[in-house]
Amino acid sequence: MPESEEWSSVWVPALHAIGMAISKSTGSAAALEFLDYPLVAATAGTFSTRDNIFRHPAAGPAVKIRVGSTHSVKGETHTATLVLDTFYSKHSLVALKPWLLGQKSGGAGPGVRDLTRLKQHYVAMTRPTHLLCLAISGSAFSAAELGILVKRHPELPPLRHEELPPPSRL
Repeated sequence: MPESEEWSSVWVPALHAIGMAISKSTGSAAALEFLDYPLVAATAGTFSTRDNIFRHPAAGPAVKIRVGSTHSVKGETHTATLVLDTFYSKHSLVALKPWLLGQKSGGAGPGVRDLTRLKQHYVAMTRPTHLLCLAISGSAFSAAELGILVKRHPELPPLRHEELPPPSRL
């Protein structure tokens, strides 16, 4: 966990820029408030830490969303789960395209990294009871591949292919 100064000077601007690019907006005060570095009150002998809960509205929240890693939710069940595409060597969800498109099944044949991705995403995708959302760039799939996804999963909301500029390095 970065210290408050590093969080404010390095990570908040980077995350805010990503949020603006994804939402195609100029950002908002609520987004910046979400990225604040709140500390949980410390008890004697413990350190203050972020609690990783997004609350809306901030005063008297009606919605509380816990943000965590796949590892942190192993063994839990949730109403809904949002899985974000992350990057380690390659984009994790994009690397699973052959399985999402039905071109591969099971764990035979993939390399060690893809097998690890399969296991981690199995954990992530089996947590929700009602809603699973995989957040993958619209440019990761061709129009034909989106057609395959819709045929395999007719319950999906409308999908679209978008050509996005390559991400800039922070």
